[in-house]
Amino acid sequence: KLAYLRSYRQQEHHIDTLLAEAERWRSRAKAMTAHYGAAGTKGGSAGFPGAVEKVLELSWEAEAYMKSLIYHELGHIWHKAQLGGWPAVKTQAERSLLQLYQEGIAMRCEQLLCGDDAFYHQDRDGWLSWCRENLAEIATEFARRIAAGESTQDFFGDWCTWRGHSDTGYFLGCEFVRHGMKHLPFPETAKLLLPEVTTAFGEYVQNINNNAIMEVPR
Repeated sequence: KLAYLRSYRQQEHHIDTLLAEAERWRSRAKAMTAHYGAAGTKGGSAGFPGAVEKVLELSWEAEAYMKSLIYHELGHIWHKAQLGGWPAVKTQAERSLLQLYQEGIAMRCEQLLCGDDAFYHQDRDGWLSWCRENLAEIATEFARRIAAGESTQDFFGDWCTWRGHSDTGYFLGCEFVRHGMKHLPFPETAKLLLPEVTTAFGEYVQNINNNAIMEVPR
């Protein structure tokens, strides 16, 4: 799958170049984690990149987690390049759909680069099992909030929760993107316009509720 992803060029960056940059940042992040972690400064300074903040907050010193975080951020860079920039959003519904789409693509990149289709760096204390068992409810509630123009922040970020679980939007987004990949190559899935995302997500939720979607891979 890594070879598959590498076969596609971005607008200005090839995936090999991004991986080399990721390795450079991983080395820098490890050094900063060691320095600031030892100093007991939880969360680091305000000037740190968001990814390094995450490393410090969650104690992600383990190499596997460091790589997964970097791969996730690379996914965002790659996705933005595929689209030629993030689309402008005007409504809460558009913001929610774009965030779901962005995080879904980034999570799928993370899985491809980690070489594990079932990998989620959020999987602790039964998180993945719970998300799989409650996918229909997660999707239905997310769709309801989009239709009502309500915030979907509860689904994103480890500081927010929905039904006692954080980051459920990352799972939903990734499974939504995986479903889209059944019909389009991954690079084409990453080039959808917001109206296309809106239509595709509506169909995805309907498929889930009709039990027409394939079981999530274990």
